[in-house]
Amino acid sequence: MNSVPDLVIGKIQIKGDNVTQGYYNNSLATEKLLTHDGWVNTGDLGFIMNGKLVVTGREKDIIFINGKNVYPHDIERVAIQLDDIELGRVAACGVYDSNSQSEEIIVFVVYKKD
Repeated sequence: MNSVPDLVIGKIQIKGDNVTQGYYNNSLATEKLLTHDGWVNTGDLGFIMNGKLVVTGREKDIIFINGKNVYPHDIERVAIQLDDIELGRVAACGVYDSNSQSEEIIVFVVYKKD
């Protein structure tokens, strides 16, 4: 495991006596779950601030556009600042467009007004 400095987003991994040692009868899934030195990759991202863990999102929630990381929750946070778009009523995700052969961003909004 490699540590990152405070305030730098990294993968959250856990290890301890109460943490799983793997999946029952599924060595392939266990291999994906555990690092070579026994840490469990939670799939979450976060950083340390003032000695406390701040979870920022999921590792697979990153959309790659033109070599840059775009986080769906950032798009969603901007969207809810618009009139009539409410928290929990918007979701952003990445979708591969085979025509352009690139990742595109799609935003879904639950909107019940005229």
